[in-house]
Amino acid sequence: MDQERRTPDEGSELDALEAVSKPPAPGPGEVMCPNCGHPVEAGFKFCDWCGRPLPSASEAPKPAEPAKPVEAPKPAEPPKPATETPKAVEPAKPAEPPSTVPEPKPPTPAPVSRPPVPAPPPPVRPPDTKADPPARPVPAPPPNIPPPVRPAPAPAAPRTEPVPVITKTEERRVAAEQVPPARAVFTYLVHLVAAFAAGAVALAIVAVIVTLFARGRVALLDVKGVPVAIAVVVAVALFAFLRTARPGGPIAWAAAVAGLLVLTAAGAYLYRPVFLHNAQVRMERGLKVWNDKDAGAVDDFRGDLVTWSTAVAEYQRQVAGVVNNHITATDFRGVAQTTLASLQETTVSMQTHANAAHNKKLRDALGVLAGVYTEELNGLKLVSQGILTNDFNALRQGDNTYKTARKRANTVFAEDIRPLLERGGFDADAFEQSLAQ
Repeated sequence: MDQERRTPDEGSELDALEAVSKPPAPGPGEVMCPNCGHPVEAGFKFCDWCGRPLPSASEAPKPAEPAKPVEAPKPAEPPKPATETPKAVEPAKPAEPPSTVPEPKPPTPAPVSRPPVPAPPPPVRPPDTKADPPARPVPAPPPNIPPPVRPAPAPAAPRTEPVPVITKTEERRVAAEQVPPARAVFTYLVHLVAAFAAGAVALAIVAVIVTLFARGRVALLDVKGVPVAIAVVVAVALFAFLRTARPGGPIAWAAAVAGLLVLTAAGAYLYRPVFLHNAQVRMERGLKVWNDKDAGAVDDFRGDLVTWSTAVAEYQRQVAGVVNNHITATDFRGVAQTTLASLQETTVSMQTHANAAHNKKLRDALGVLAGVYTEELNGLKLVSQGILTNDFNALRQGDNTYKTARKRANTVFAEDIRPLLERGGFDADAFEQSLAQ
């Protein structure tokens, strides 16, 4: 009944399994392999199935003996393929444990039809193996060789168009176009003011250095031409640098030239000594170029001038009395000698006070003025000599000498002494009044 329920495919697979698993009965001209029980053609020395040596033909088969415990056979070597007809070789099975029950003899097949093969006793299977019907021999797949890896093609370089080369002049032109006009004008004015201020700062630095080294002997800001040259050169150079660093163009260059002209004209006018004199005075006072010795020398010299003026006024009254016959020549001689001696002492005091000044330039100017008063004294002596000797030429020569020295004293004060007194912060007007008495 079981055979009737089998499908054709299942029957063929089971038949193949039974044919392979149970050795068939030996046919004519065949012998049974004592080892594996498969029929082998007579005359072969080795079994085609298990590869074990076969007994020779002379040896008669012995009757079956009761099963004896035997050692587990070694794993069978794979059978050699037959040269005539290839047969499917079943992989060697693990050796079964020895059994005391004798193996049944295989039944003789029917001559006409294939008799049904009785089911063999169930083989002892390993616990972990699964008894599946062997599939048809399938050729072993080729080794899993990975296909050759072809290098990926390099990505195509992006097409780049040539970048136009932009010069600095072009960059400046583009930047100039982007600057608003109001901002450009404001920047221009800032450059003008900054350049003019830079010239003033440079001039101040130079003036301070000169004043410290000269200790007032050189008033740089009062020297004609020097302040203008220093300040204008610095201002023009800075303005030119600022404008050339800006975007260029015809309008920019014209504006730069105009700015240079404006700075030159303004500097030539405003950096003159007439405008910088007060700055020189304040700078020298701040640097302590003048000290108390200079102030004492000026005050003492002014006191000598007052004494001189008083003595000269008395001498002039005596001369007028002689000329108008109000006093005699003998009286004039005594009075004139006393007055001339007093004036002589005053000139010596002037020279002493002039040498007491700390500032060299002031000291030299006061010394020159004291020498002028010495010339005035010499003129007065000639006048006295002419009066006493009735020498009209000596009288006239003495009078001319006195007047010339008087004028020269005013010139020395105006040109040399007054600027120094103003720079030192002294009272120049009071000094002038003492000089004019």
